[in-house]
Amino acid sequence: KLTGGILLLRNKYYIVIYRGKDFLPSSVASALMARQELTKDIQANEEKARSGPIESIEVKPESQAGTLAEFQEVQARWGREIAAQEKEKMMEEASRAKNARFIRRIEHKLFL
Repeated sequence: KLTGGILLLRNKYYIVIYRGKDFLPSSVASALMARQELTKDIQANEEKARSGPIESIEVKPESQAGTLAEFQEVQARWGREIAAQEKEKMMEEASRAKNARFIRRIEHKLFL
């Protein structure tokens, strides 16, 4: 903890604190002035870049439909289409499993 120190300059790059009487060596003063000028130049360049014209970006709309090659690649990766008979068979099996669970739950409740 510093007591009696004087904060001379503070920004996002550096902080200068010195302790002592109200004097500043000439080397420190010149270094501070140089850094302050450099900081002002950097901030001016950033502000100029920020306020400059914004380049427009051309957006090319992509088609919603895929190509035949993409479709075939997806089919090869994820499988084939299910036939109507296979779909019916799967639905029946799912129905049987659901009914079996329902019956087991009722039997369990009746047993209690």
